[in-house]
Amino acid sequence: MSFRQVCLHNQKEQYMNNQKPKSILNIPNALSVFRIIAAPILLALVVFNEQNLFKWLLLASLISDILDGLIARMLKQESQLGARLDSIGDMSTFLVTIFGLFKFHETFLSVYKIQIFIVLSFYFLETGLSLLRFRAISSFHTYLARINAYLQGIFIMSLFLFGFKAWLFYPAVVVSLLAYTEEMIILFVLNEMQSNVKGLYWVLRNKGQQ
Repeated sequence: MSFRQVCLHNQKEQYMNNQKPKSILNIPNALSVFRIIAAPILLALVVFNEQNLFKWLLLASLISDILDGLIARMLKQESQLGARLDSIGDMSTFLVTIFGLFKFHETFLSVYKIQIFIVLSFYFLETGLSLLRFRAISSFHTYLARINAYLQGIFIMSLFLFGFKAWLFYPAVVVSLLAYTEEMIILFVLNEMQSNVKGLYWVLRNKGQQ
């Protein structure tokens, strides 16, 4: 076999490998499914006033949210399905966390109701716009959204474990508003739904190259 034939053979093998569908049975998807399953359990713990169990299961859910994205990028297992599962898991965890705050930290919600109302308004506005424009929940997973998820998670667990920390709360509020605003702008820039877009800068750059 000549050198040229070897090169062509290797290129063909690489192309065929790239065409193979990615398995849906992987660790990142399993972690996302874990969060989806954990959400109704967390809700039940809220209903039955089990704060101690609630906070530890919530911690496990938040850690799984960090790990699934990292593992997917490390093992190159990112996929449209994985992004959707991750978004559903994120929304489920977010909503049940709100219920937990109403149940276990009513004083905190009362004192900071304006800031929390603004953040929730931006969140549900972005979700509503996504459903109206593309009939789907966005799964952009921008860099800013990832930072937002980390800050929110750190603040929430700090609240349950150590009490309210203003120096964690206000950065989480500001970054939340920035992240949701960026996602709303992306919704109007894109012509079709996309996942894992990195951020508005990359969306605009790709749109300019088309």
